[in-house]
Amino acid sequence: MSFAAGNQFDMVFIDADKSNYINYYNFIMDNNLLTLQGVICVDNSLFKAKVYLKDTTDSNGLALREFNQFIANDPRVEQVCLFTTFKDGISLIRRVSVASTHLLSQGRSILNRMRLDGKVAYVTGGGQGIGRGFAHALGEAGAKVAVVDMDHTKAQAVVKELFLKANCPYFPFPGVHAIPIKADISKSDDVQRMVDTIVSKWGAIHIACNNAGINRNSASEDTSLEEWDQTFNVNLRGTFMCCQVCVGRLS
Repeated sequence: MSFAAGNQFDMVFIDADKSNYINYYNFIMDNNLLTLQGVICVDNSLFKAKVYLKDTTDSNGLALREFNQFIANDPRVEQVCLFTTFKDGISLIRRVSVASTHLLSQGRSILNRMRLDGKVAYVTGGGQGIGRGFAHALGEAGAKVAVVDMDHTKAQAVVKELFLKANCPYFPFPGVHAIPIKADISKSDDVQRMVDTIVSKWGAIHIACNNAGINRNSASEDTSLEEWDQTFNVNLRGTFMCCQVCVGRLS
């Protein structure tokens, strides 16, 4: 493989041979092929969650676990890991300047200054989609997270994901505390029970992530009054009730 002298790239994509991911990465960095603030996009960095499994014998899973830990320990870069529908994962790795690395060594990075350790959050509609993403982000930042959803099974699944992430050897999280709560936020009794459960468990609420919403996708001329009421009961009335009940509990 040869490149013109001084040739650099804003983005490099790594895929294929998992056991050689570290070699690919080192070739890129050692030959200065990535521009400052350039990004390396790495496919399959979670490999269908096999990197989570403590006793896995899967060669690809083990290779990716080693790769992820290698990246996490490299001061030349910063990274974020994105989950995909099939749990394969994509890692975005950005090269940082020497000056930035020096500044990070002198004090806390911006990510550390944005930590939420000791905070309590809830996410409505947290069992899937954007809500699931919010739950993961809050948990990674250190918050205790109540995953609220009408479907208790989905809420439990997200809580399990957070637990597995907290116990994954290459994720630098001290532990994600999370609980599932089944609630229909269009019902005032459910909203009150949701808040009481969280405060009883953790003593306070600091972050209210009112994410739940529905969309029946009906054309205006075909929308029934029942659909209209259902939509506004969740999207507006439900959000209002969550905010109202939380006012005295937010700290």
